[in-house]
Amino acid sequence: LFAGGPVGRNHAIALARVPGRPPEGFTPLDASRPATGAALGLLDLTREPAAYPPLDGLRLFDGHAGWSPGQLEAEVANDAWFVVTARPRDPFTPDPAALWAAVLRRQPLDLAIFHNFPDEVTQN
Repeated sequence: LFAGGPVGRNHAIALARVPGRPPEGFTPLDASRPATGAALGLLDLTREPAAYPPLDGLRLFDGHAGWSPGQLEAEVANDAWFVVTARPRDPFTPDPAALWAAVLRRQPLDLAIFHNFPDEVTQN
């Protein structure tokens, strides 16, 4: 996660997909459940792991980047981000380093061409 500034590494974030009824200590990120019937959200890492049911997916992040109020909305309005539909397994891909390129390859040609941009565009 990146917002043009330093990444705060003062705590971990656990993104999870929980099947069935979301347990206590789970904060959903979306109001609707996808066709998989599982909810995507954040786990409270101060709870014991046994407090959670088996998960459909889990990804831990070492820190996060944030935005000031309205900053992300302004960046999206200025076309600073590609906003595309995610697939249910995207957050839990076994190859997260390749996710950006994989998602772009599935897009219409005007976006798909970006899939092969180098990590550092000055190296192009």
